[in-house]
Amino acid sequence: MARTALALIAAAALTALCAAQPPPGPGLNLMAPWSFEEGVGPFMSADPAASASTTDDANLTRGAEAGAAMEYAFTAAAGKLAGVFAPTEGDLTTLKSVRLWLRTSEPAIMLIALTEADGSNYHAAFMSLPDRWQEIALDLGEFTLGDDSTDENGRLDPGQVGGAGIVDATGFLAQMALQVPMLQAPELGARVLWLDDVELSAEGVPPRWEETQVGGKRAVRLDSFEASPLQWIALAGKGLEVDYDPDLKAHGDFSLRLQYDLPPDKVIGIMTAPAGPNLEGLSCVRVWLVSEVDATVIISAKERDDSEYTQMIELTAGDELQPYDLDVAGFSLNDDSADENGQLDLTQLKELSIADVSVLAGKPVPVNTLWIDDLVFTE
Repeated sequence: MARTALALIAAAALTALCAAQPPPGPGLNLMAPWSFEEGVGPFMSADPAASASTTDDANLTRGAEAGAAMEYAFTAAAGKLAGVFAPTEGDLTTLKSVRLWLRTSEPAIMLIALTEADGSNYHAAFMSLPDRWQEIALDLGEFTLGDDSTDENGRLDPGQVGGAGIVDATGFLAQMALQVPMLQAPELGARVLWLDDVELSAEGVPPRWEETQVGGKRAVRLDSFEASPLQWIALAGKGLEVDYDPDLKAHGDFSLRLQYDLPPDKVIGIMTAPAGPNLEGLSCVRVWLVSEVDATVIISAKERDDSEYTQMIELTAGDELQPYDLDVAGFSLNDDSADENGQLDLTQLKELSIADVSVLAGKPVPVNTLWIDDLVFTE
């Protein structure tokens, strides 16, 4: 496809978000988080059929001491937006991060969206793991300009932020699955999103990536899957379970585990938009992988001009994570892409994905567990 899943999902969700009209009254500001003790406040639903209310049920909230939480009940459907949004108020020039607590009844592709007064919109995507409260803290540097949006300077200006949205975009993955038969659609139907302590903060958040060294040389660790939010989205639905695994890891305390039981004609994958890291001078991608069965994995890298490069990895069944070093020069330009120099340029990296494409290699692997850890760019 000419555009990636993340871009399509974000564009559709944000278009609907921006079209909605904010409620009258106070908005989110830098003074204090909205804790829902006084109702849903400035938040309104992007779906008129959904229900936004508050609950103090300790079995659903973060506990009796945490007080009330927002409970947003909706029906997920293909191509349908679900989420809440609120206007902002006051001086936001010192805004540095968005923080909140979140829980979902089902696995969900989530977007936090910020819109500027001129209509330009920015988003940060992550995956919500089901039935657990997750603390979400995202620095403004993690937000990227929407594909269907323009901005005079191409960067998010805190003082111009006029609204914030929290969106479940799973319905748009279902819409994509109708257009791309190799994708497994997510389960739809009744869902619940819980929110608490939504905050626009003047305190920054350390990015998920970090400058480090490998073999005495400069490197950038993009992700070692240590904590929430999981800033990857799963390109598969029913039959895929994603979670952190403390028992198998290459760096830190966890790896990311993908367990799947899919029809034999489906592919699975995860995708991220790595905003922020300086990849100048780096020429290799190192990732640790292990698969329960033999599998063909593809690493895809998309530049900002939408040219896409890929490199294949043949995995032999094992029980220990192994490092795979992929030279940037070994990535091949996709047949349906065009690029001015025909070479992957990491400084132009827009999106990165890891997928089991065994079905495309003629050896479908419908049932498997794949572990991923410690994705590092090296010299």
